Amino acid sequence: MKSTCLAVTTLVVLFAGCTADSSQEVVEENEVSEIVTKDAVTPQRDPAVEAAILGMAPDYNREMIEAGGGQKARYLYTRADLNSDGQDEVIVYMLGSIFCGTGGCNLLILTGSEDGYQVVNNFPTSRVPLVATRETSHGWQDLVREVSGGGVPTEYVRYTFDGDRYVEVERLSAAEAPAGEAYLSDDFTFESGLILEPLD
Repeated sequence: MKSTCLAVTTLVVLFAGCTADSSQEVVEENEVSEIVTKDAVTPQRDPAVEAAILGMAPDYNREMIEAGGGQKARYLYTRADLNSDGQDEVIVYMLGSIFCGTGGCNLLILTGSEDGYQVVNNFPTSRVPLVATRETSHGWQDLVREVSGGGVPTEYVRYTFDGDRYVEVERLSAAEAPAGEAYLSDDFTFESGLILEPLD
């Protein structure tokens, strides 16, 4: 009887152990490729966000718009707390010929200040989505963006925060999809954006 109980107990322990190991492997595999899509795009204009954009692009004026065919630029934005301080940063994606090229458009990271928003980073010729990973540097989530177009093979670029701004640390193969939260992940068109009015 004791032998039978011992054998059953051993089988239960072995089965539980195998089940736990298998579950762990599945979780680890999912963690490697998991991207959580954050589709929310703020539909209302925000004067403070626009002021930060215009401060970054002082040459954006009516003369430039007329020279470019008369079409005003547009922008999309969403909010995310990238540094876990309880205050959202703003992720802005510009649209239009003034801010775009064959490789994409300007992508801005704004953070709040006493005077509104200040530009933390201005990534030129970017494509969306922007992925905020689980890793952090100086309290800020690492970021990954896609770079492609203009004859350059598609690849991912990873950035870490150096205490003042995001800096490039490595380039990854297009096959190495980053894990994290993907912001501005829809297929946006020019008409999707909010019109950016120039200062003059």
